[in-house]
This record gives sequence, structure tokens and C-alpha cells, in this order.
Amino acid sequence: MAQFENLFLWARRLEGARAMIYHLNEFYKLDLVPGISKKEGKKVYHEAVVKWLMDDIRHVEHFINGDPYFFTDHELDNKGKLISVKVTTKEPKKLYRRK
Repeated sequence: MAQFENLFLWARRLEGARAMIYHLNEFYKLDLVPGISKKEGKKVYHEAVVKWLMDDIRHVEHFINGDPYFFTDHELDNKGKLISVKVTTKEPKKLYRRK
């Protein structure tokens, strides 16, 4: 029974953290990708991180612990503008290099 209680407390803590991230993002414009400029597609990266965090509470734990996460599956439009990207915790074989 003690293990179930620990799991319950873990999930409750991370749900609270996820709610806090959501509200900070909605009302105070939390910067989740500080090293990326607007020109490089900051909005697309930011939306990908928010979606990734809201998908699973384990992702929130990775984020809070400072574990590395990577951007993969970059999609560009015909003009070369970034339109979508995915977030993963596994390092991709080929990293995206910014010029």
C-alpha cells in the first residue's frame, strides 16, 4: 500500500507542476525556450514544448529535473520557414544544426 501512496503523491505533485506551467504560460508568457530567437522559429519551438509538457506528467518531471530534451522532425515550408517540430528525450542520431 505504501508504494501506491508514493505513486499517488508523485502524480499529484507533477499534476500541480503541470498546472503551474500551463498558467504561467497562459497568463505571464513563460519563456520555455530562452536560447532560441524569434527569427529561428521561437513560437514553433515554444508551442512544441508546451504540447510535450501537457501530453504526459513524466515529461514534466524530465523538464523540472533539468534532463535534456531534443527537437526532432523539423518541418519547413517552401520558403524555408519552420512550421513544426517535435520534442523527445532521446538524443536523435542527427542533431539539428542552426546556421
